[in-house]
Amino acid sequence: MTKDCLTALLAQLSDKLTPRGKLVILQPNYRYAYKEYFDDYTHVSVYSHESLCDFLAAHGYEVIECLPRFLPLTIKNRKMIVSGSLIRLYLSLPMKLLGKQMLVIARPIRPSVPHA
Repeated sequence: MTKDCLTALLAQLSDKLTPRGKLVILQPNYRYAYKEYFDDYTHVSVYSHESLCDFLAAHGYEVIECLPRFLPLTIKNRKMIVSGSLIRLYLSLPMKLLGKQMLVIARPIRPSVPHA
């Protein structure tokens, strides 16, 4: 997604999200997946966990959580079946050495309304 498309999407989501609504982004982290990042034709802009969080903040979002190494780049494996229990086990590990995807959770910053 281009930065212009992401800017437009963030503006639309800000209007649509409820006050308790959150934006959840799971995507490759360029810092850890730079060799494979452009193997997917939809990756036209480069984002690391730092640049994405900065981009969100610059467009009116508060980052609630940022996990730079959340999941491996892919969980598809032709040699073994990747089950939900295997994913839960991976997520319970204190260090995610195979993690190349980031998880970012943010919410729009709403202007405070003065009390009447």
